[in-house]
Amino acid sequence: MKKNKKHDKKLKIWLIHHGEPPPFATGVAAFRTARLSKKLALRGHDVTYWCSSFWHHKKILFCRENKNIKVNNYNLHVLHVGKYKNNHSISRYFHHKKMAKLFSKEAKISEKPDIIISSLPIHYCAYEAVKFGNENQIPIIIDIRDYWPDIFLKCFPKILQWLGRLIFKEDFRVTKYSLKNATTLVSMMSHLLKWGGKYAERSLNDDDKVFFLGGDDSNYDNCEKLVQLFPEIKEKLERRFVASYIGTFGSLTHPLAIIEAARHLKSIKKGDNILFLLGGHGDYYKKCIDAAKGLENVIFLGWLDNNRIEALNSISSVGIIPSLEEISLPNKAFSYLGAGLPIISSEKGDLNNLLEKYHAGFYFDISNPKQLSNKILDLSKLDSKSYNRISENAKLLFKKHFQADKIYKEYADYVEYIANKYGCIKKS
Repeated sequence: MKKNKKHDKKLKIWLIHHGEPPPFATGVAAFRTARLSKKLALRGHDVTYWCSSFWHHKKILFCRENKNIKVNNYNLHVLHVGKYKNNHSISRYFHHKKMAKLFSKEAKISEKPDIIISSLPIHYCAYEAVKFGNENQIPIIIDIRDYWPDIFLKCFPKILQWLGRLIFKEDFRVTKYSLKNATTLVSMMSHLLKWGGKYAERSLNDDDKVFFLGGDDSNYDNCEKLVQLFPEIKEKLERRFVASYIGTFGSLTHPLAIIEAARHLKSIKKGDNILFLLGGHGDYYKKCIDAAKGLENVIFLGWLDNNRIEALNSISSVGIIPSLEEISLPNKAFSYLGAGLPIISSEKGDLNNLLEKYHAGFYFDISNPKQLSNKILDLSKLDSKSYNRISENAKLLFKKHFQADKIYKEYADYVEYIANKYGCIKKS
């Protein structure tokens, strides 16, 4: 991809995604679609971000009608399609289909864009976006964020996965059509991009790109505010090595392995100075609390806003990513690294490769919590010089690969490049 000169023609750009916090939410760091929307709008483009009225992470409606909201110099086109209680539910599945149908209906009566960027999932929204784009000769970028519908097969034992493929036959067809007929593919990690190429039944080319999710630099140093934010742990922090987890308590990323590691340390009477702090919420939250009964070295902090995430990182010594997915790259990896935290992760893809390359973290087998406890114990025993070296490596890794401002500048360049190459540019 050739680097664009400053773009002097105004583009009409649509971005479609479900699940991110609304861009006007306070106390929450901006996510991928909101960051890209803002970056493109600041360049003078006419940007519309299509989203659901439902805040996925908090399971609340932030409005109860179809609505256009002006935010950060772009238009938020809100599609009101109801709500659901659980991530793993039929109601969520039909919520997604309903959003896709409503997008299709609204798109047909809207002024056509010059380019569309649609996330997958939702695979049904991606399908409608690709259909609309192809019918109207509009280039469309599919931004692959997860393995849908392949991930549905995890609900079935291996011997019955053929049944899952039969039940979700339409979903597989929809995803295949979307990826095969998109103009280009992008993703947040290389393994997902390769997965998309296989679905598209073509080799990846120079126009297919990886843009990591990215995060912001951490500059938290307010100790007095820290005590106010975490009064429940004030007395327990002195001379403690803090191992933290921030994320969803779900079926694929949940901290049961951390709890088992904490229990192992207690059983062998080692690591008395290690404190495990777990922040977040999700379907498996209560299960994790029950599993940690009797462990005074484990504290649950509940859902954390951005201030509390930064505060937690500032008192932590290591960030843990316990993923049941072999290949994953969660948002909080960037949060950990931006704060200079070494990472101990069970992930085997892009993140693990970079942690190894920069000597900024360690791998553990998710099925072996004792291995996790040993990694934490070893890290806690390092002298300050050795620990600080790993911490500086983490900051360097973040700066070179995961700094959001740099990533979304490059992503915005890419959107302009694809619009120029494959589409018709509207005159200002």
